[in-house]
Amino acid sequence: MFKYTDQFSGKEVRSDHGYLRYSRPNHINEQISALRSFFPNLDSADITIANGKLLDKAEGWFAIPRWEKIAPTYGEAVQKVLDLIKQTRHGAFYDHFQGELKFKHLRQLRRCSDGFQVIGDQQKSNDILIIPAQFGMRHAGISAGRALSVMESNEFALGPFAVGIMLLTHPKRLMGYHDIGINCSGAELFGIQCVKEKYHLLNLQDLIPIFWFDVGSVYFDKFFFASDNGASSTPSAFFSNS
Repeated sequence: MFKYTDQFSGKEVRSDHGYLRYSRPNHINEQISALRSFFPNLDSADITIANGKLLDKAEGWFAIPRWEKIAPTYGEAVQKVLDLIKQTRHGAFYDHFQGELKFKHLRQLRRCSDGFQVIGDQQKSNDILIIPAQFGMRHAGISAGRALSVMESNEFALGPFAVGIMLLTHPKRLMGYHDIGINCSGAELFGIQCVKEKYHLLNLQDLIPIFWFDVGSVYFDKFFFASDNGASSTPSAFFSNS
C-alpha cells in the first residue's frame, strides 16, 4: 500500500492541461437523474445536502452511489461503470486492463474507503451519496504520491468507481488532448508481481489506474504513482468533521 511520506516533496511541475468543456458540476438533480437512467435500482438521495455550505476547496456537489448498490465487489462495480462509459462514448473508449489484470487485483485505499464510510454514515441509508469534491485541478502539476501527501485531514483521493461515475454524469469532462487526465489515486493495484509492456518489467505497486484522452477516445490505463508530467491530476472528495 502506498505510504504518505515526504518522499514526493518537490514533485511539482507546471501543467498546461486543464478543464476544457467542463467548468463546474451539473445540478445535483441532473446528476441523480442520469444515475437512475444507468442504474434503475438506485433509490434514495438527500438532495437538500447540496443546498448547504460547500466545504473549502471543493468545486461543487457530486452524486456518487454506494458501490455496493451496483455490484457485489468493488472491482465488478468498476467494470459496470467502464462498460457504461464505453456505451455513452459510442465505443470511443479503451480499457487497457481488460483481460490482463482483472478486477480482483484492484481495491480502494484505506483512506478512500474510510472517507466514504464517514460520508455514508452521515447520510444514513441513502443509495446515492451527495459529496463535496473536485475533479482534479486542485492537484494539477503534482504526482499522485505528492497529492496524497498534501491533502487536508478531511480530504481523500477518489478511485476509479467514483471517478467513472463522475465521468458518466459529466460527459463534457475528458473531451480533448489538453483536458487534464484523471489519476485514480484512491485505489491500488495488487497481487501481481509485474506487468509486461513498453515499460519493460514494473512492480504494480508503482502504478495506479488513470483515465485520459488521446486520439479521439478516452483510455483507462496504468500510470506511474510518482509521475509528475503535468498532464494528469488527482480528484478528491471532502467530509465534514461535524
